[in-house]
Amino acid sequence: MCQIAIDRVIADTLQQATRLTVVVSGKCDHGGDVYMRVIFEGGALGVESASHQVGREYHHVPITYTAHNLSDRLQGVRAVCRCKKTSVYEEREI
Repeated sequence: MCQIAIDRVIADTLQQATRLTVVVSGKCDHGGDVYMRVIFEGGALGVESASHQVGREYHHVPITYTAHNLSDRLQGVRAVCRCKKTSVYEEREI
């Protein structure tokens, strides 16, 4: 079973893009993949970020997403933990 929490969100401006870093605490009894998606205005979701594996102990995972004009369209972020054994998702939004 997955458990996940969003610890903090950091936004950096790079030349013509925005880098968004979401620090997530997550664990999964069966092993899980943690990733994030940005939420744009109107509720559309961005692509999945690269995933990071978590185990039975809590892991603090920084997940980064970079896009052009992100700050103009950004509504929030969604962090997801997907259990490898049961395929059950645990999600948090901010």
